[in-house]
Amino acid sequence: MTKASIPTSLRCGAFARYFRPFLMLLLLLSGSSSMAGTFGMHYWPQEYSCDALTETHWPRLKPIVEKDLDHLASLGVGAIRLMFWPGAECGYSLNPTAGTGGTVSVSEAYKNNLRELIALMGSRGFDIYIGLDNTYLKECPRTPGVEGCTGPYYWDSAYSGNFEAFAEDSSNWVSALADAAELSPFAHKVRFYDFIDEASGSLRGGIVWQYIAYLYDHSTVPAGKRGVSLLHIPVDAAALKAQVIDTRVPQRHFDFVTFNTIGGANVNNGLSNPCPEDIGTSLQARFDELLAALGKSASSLTRPQVLLGSFGLPTPYDATTNNQVHKSTQGHEDAQKECAIWTIQAAKKQPQFFAYVYWMFTDFTPHRIANHQTYGLIYANPTPPAAGTPVTPDMHSPKAVLGAIAQEMALGNVNFDMGNASCTTPANWWSTPDVTHTFSCGHTYWDTATGDAYGRITVLAPTEGTVWMATQGGSVAGKTRLYVNFFFRSTLSSVRPEIHEYNSAGQLLLITRGPAYTPTGWSWNNYLHRAESWSLNLQPGTDHVIFAVAADIHTSHSVPAYLDVDTVSLSAR
Repeated sequence: MTKASIPTSLRCGAFARYFRPFLMLLLLLSGSSSMAGTFGMHYWPQEYSCDALTETHWPRLKPIVEKDLDHLASLGVGAIRLMFWPGAECGYSLNPTAGTGGTVSVSEAYKNNLRELIALMGSRGFDIYIGLDNTYLKECPRTPGVEGCTGPYYWDSAYSGNFEAFAEDSSNWVSALADAAELSPFAHKVRFYDFIDEASGSLRGGIVWQYIAYLYDHSTVPAGKRGVSLLHIPVDAAALKAQVIDTRVPQRHFDFVTFNTIGGANVNNGLSNPCPEDIGTSLQARFDELLAALGKSASSLTRPQVLLGSFGLPTPYDATTNNQVHKSTQGHEDAQKECAIWTIQAAKKQPQFFAYVYWMFTDFTPHRIANHQTYGLIYANPTPPAAGTPVTPDMHSPKAVLGAIAQEMALGNVNFDMGNASCTTPANWWSTPDVTHTFSCGHTYWDTATGDAYGRITVLAPTEGTVWMATQGGSVAGKTRLYVNFFFRSTLSSVRPEIHEYNSAGQLLLITRGPAYTPTGWSWNNYLHRAESWSLNLQPGTDHVIFAVAADIHTSHSVPAYLDVDTVSLSAR
């Protein structure tokens, strides 16, 4: 990028002189806090699941996935968990005639698309956790309001109770996906495969343990990557040991074990309240009970890695209107936010956890289904598309939890969520000195992108020039790539990010401008989903960065003219 392409107000002289008072503060920042485990996210593109990889959907969804992954990287997410469920579009379906079994058919195109997805994730530095949850084993016909099944389990009906035939087909499906993933150049980023999600001995006399043992012995999931997710701690951990691990010589060994704290009152995992403020105490207890049930200690060299596989709370869904309850219910958003942040903060302090994984990146994912999934960081399009119509993701309506996570995972001591309800100017931000303007906090909960405030630049008189608001981005020493995102609305032109790279002596190395977007209308915009997938290779020797959001003002613009910014996320790896 040439110097000539940088607006005058952001070039080295004007910007660096204005920034100099902040330089010593910036150099004192230590960057992001060290984390014992990896912060992860369950992911599929909005309103899809593993069917996103079909020939029908993948070509259209791939650019959306790239933008989502850049956003997740900017939030400090280090791992992605992909859940696969059986179904015709995901390679394993039950035959329509009862008693005739099922059909495993994972196409070459599907396998190629899976490898392409793994490459998109691996090239961004994500670890990848693959969950293989066989709902045919666990689910059955049910009638609303009626306790229990109203018919046999789906596998039982399709295979006339022939469990070995069902397990063989299931193993072939698991193997087809694992083989495809292991042929990826980024197979080393696929850390493990869950044989099933939330295994429980309460399922038909413990048949789930037979299923796990069969997959362990017959599937091609490689040693070193075998995992299982348990529902009840410690009961199901003890059952896994007694009915799977110890029933073979040599013993079966699981490299990864996960448990969840997602949703309502998860008494099964010992949490009468899923998100008490001292949730760390509960997580420690579950960890200790799990290892004790497996006959292992925390210091054991042969113990499995333990993950908090899913955590989070939903926001309300109004089934009567088939709509989500948006920002009018601040209390629900705040409860979800507190749950996420308390859990992340607790997991950060507990080095025994290999990772902690939030469920899910966006609402109505996987799929817009009867029990609408509203755990996401971003609302979904509230109006369901007509049957057969491709879903158009709505990635521009974030929840309070997104801003809170951006702040919690921020580089350095940065005010990425723009302040509280009483701020007058966003703390740790400053604005252009070259265009007459005001710089302030905007308020009113329902008017922010997330949280209680946003940053606003107001230009009162017609002029030609560039306005910007900027903040110290923290230490990126030793990192090679920077990921950024932000939410904005504006009546100005060419809104874009600007990254200023400095060495350890405070010398400016380079200024880079991201792709620009000129908004229409007055609503919040997710930058990456308005512009394009974008991130930045850092210069050798870059020690700290300054992040700015800039926009152009012209005499043709009506005044007052505005640039509003909220929910910034910035991370380097």
